[in-house]
Amino acid sequence: MSLTKDTVLKVKTLEEEKHNLLAQFEELRKMADLKAKSLENEISAIKDQINSLRDIMGQEKNQVSNDNSLGKETQDSVMRLVEKIIGESNKLGDQVFEFSPYSQYFDGWLVNLEQIISEFESDVNIKLDDLFIKDRSRIFLEIKRTLAQKRLEESNQCINEKALNDSNQLLVEIEKDYNRKIEESDKLKNSEVQRLTNRIHELEHEAESHEETKSKIPKPLVNMSKQFSASSRKEWNEKRKKIAEELAQIKQDLKSTKDELEVIQQDFSAQQDALKESYEKKKQDIMETVVNLQNELENIKTDISKNARRETSEALINSINALIQRTTKSIP
Repeated sequence: MSLTKDTVLKVKTLEEEKHNLLAQFEELRKMADLKAKSLENEISAIKDQINSLRDIMGQEKNQVSNDNSLGKETQDSVMRLVEKIIGESNKLGDQVFEFSPYSQYFDGWLVNLEQIISEFESDVNIKLDDLFIKDRSRIFLEIKRTLAQKRLEESNQCINEKALNDSNQLLVEIEKDYNRKIEESDKLKNSEVQRLTNRIHELEHEAESHEETKSKIPKPLVNMSKQFSASSRKEWNEKRKKIAEELAQIKQDLKSTKDELEVIQQDFSAQQDALKESYEKKKQDIMETVVNLQNELENIKTDISKNARRETSEALINSINALIQRTTKSIP
């Protein structure tokens, strides 16, 4: 009985050990599969790299062979291509756009220029370097920015035309307003001058009348005083005194009226001078705006992109020439 129990216990122990070993084996097998797969991938990648290097070495070998065999023929082909590209670039640089808005031609012009440069770069005999690619990219970036700015300026043409019309209309309006104010001022001035002039004439007439009345009042001499009664002499003296006082007042009023007339004329003159100065200042400010708008519109009408496009063409030609000088030195 004891033997049977020990045997059963031993069997269970062995089964557990077997289970653990199988588990370890399965885990190690999976790890081995993963490692094998990884090695296969690495070997495949190395083979690909070897094949790529062989292809590159073969191409370089063929290229060296071709360079050695072509020589002068290759150089002549490059020069013919460069001459063609430069001629077409110059033609684009000198191109004149016929009708406004000139921005309608920008995209087509850029496409043509890019096609010309693409033809040059894609030629099998042209050896591009980083300096040329960088320079070419910079040149195209600059002309695209410039043309975008010119396009924006042209898009403002309608706004500028409206502003110009508004400014011209404003010139007409301020001139009308100035003339109206001057006319009103003249009417008021003439009315006041006429009123005061009439008053002056009236006072002058009154003064003359009083002078005449005064001259008619008897003025007995001292040695003739006994011929006239005391009451008569008193009455005449009182009349002369009254007339003298009235005449003095009339003369004072006359002087005041003449002074008032002079002041009014000076005031109206100063007022009209101020109106004219204000009008001239407004007119000058508006005229400056008009001239600026006219210049901007005139620039748009004369295609202000021409110089930039010419400079772009010349810059690309210079870059191409520089590249050829750097790369053709290696051709035997």
